[in-house]
Amino acid sequence: MTTFPRVTAVLALALLLLGAGCTDQQKQPPAVPGNPAPAFSVNDVDGKQLRLSDLAGSVVVLDFWATWCDPCKKSMPEFEQLSREYRDKKVVVVGISLDKGADAAETVRAYAASQKLTYRMAVDNGSVARAYGIVRIPATVILDRGHVIRETYPGFRPGLGKEIALEVDKLL
Repeated sequence: MTTFPRVTAVLALALLLLGAGCTDQQKQPPAVPGNPAPAFSVNDVDGKQLRLSDLAGSVVVLDFWATWCDPCKKSMPEFEQLSREYRDKKVVVVGISLDKGADAAETVRAYAASQKLTYRMAVDNGSVARAYGIVRIPATVILDRGHVIRETYPGFRPGLGKEIALEVDKLL
């Protein structure tokens, strides 16, 4: 058998095996409005555990971001403004950083301090992003008081904070 037919046979077998795992009844991605929010537990940049269940009864704004992501950094002032505006109204803004490495928490803490960000920052090892179906950042997910996903916002554009505020107002 020459190399070309051998490679072709291996590729055909691999495609057959990969296809065998698929079904017509795929699970719906979790970050779909109307779905219950996946529970999570992460450490914030101060090493304190943050669980979604700790935020029971609050509208939650989850901002998935990273310090190396320029559009993410452009969105931070809008999330800070949201956090300050709704702080006393049972609305919690959480920045979930996808920074990696042993020094990720310190990198995120230093960045937040340099930008005077006061909302809670956590560092995700990737499990929260996977649970919410986040494949690109920035991405924002809005949860109602019962922690049902109400809206998702992929990417960043100027004025996104105002759009999110309108959604949050509906949930209060």
